[in-house]
Amino acid sequence: MRARIAAVRAGILGSGLAGAGFGRRGLVRGAAPAFVAAAAVVMALAPAAGAATTGSVFHIDRNKNRNQVHYGIHVDDKCRPVGSDPVYNYWLKREHDPAVTEPLRMFQQAAYGFQKQQVEDDGRIELRLRALPDHQLVVRVATVSGGCKVETFATIDGQQAYLDKVFVFADDGIFVPTLRYVELYGHSNDGHAVYEKITVDR
Repeated sequence: MRARIAAVRAGILGSGLAGAGFGRRGLVRGAAPAFVAAAAVVMALAPAAGAATTGSVFHIDRNKNRNQVHYGIHVDDKCRPVGSDPVYNYWLKREHDPAVTEPLRMFQQAAYGFQKQQVEDDGRIELRLRALPDHQLVVRVATVSGGCKVETFATIDGQQAYLDKVFVFADDGIFVPTLRYVELYGHSNDGHAVYEKITVDR
């Protein structure tokens, strides 16, 4: 896991969040990005044949601490998703100085892992996260000049939008956290912010 995201670690660790329009967000391998953890990620193609990896398509913030769960995607040199489960997750441990990346443990996957992950014929990836079982996310990858553009879409407050990040408020449990509410942050095609709070029934 550490090796898979080493190429983007320097950019992730030095970046913060911002609410600018999606057209200005990007992550290019080898360059320090202005924004990460956004709806649109641009990744330089891997040299020669083989799989490349985006470092962060979107992420989950939590109330417990500053550590984040990030979600990336494996693509080939033609920007096509690799395998039947191309989206993966990992910790960005921001409570460490410097921050480090780690895989999620099995019991943590029960809270932040995947309920569904399916690659369709047109290349889009349909996702359902365990933290958002009633919301389907769609990840699309397209070829752009010099790399692959990755975008994540979700229904937020009744409208289709680009997903920027998710905030999860949960109480500690014996094995897995008890979810209380989830907040979705995104923006519309014209750049306006959209937001939705989802309360989880106990």
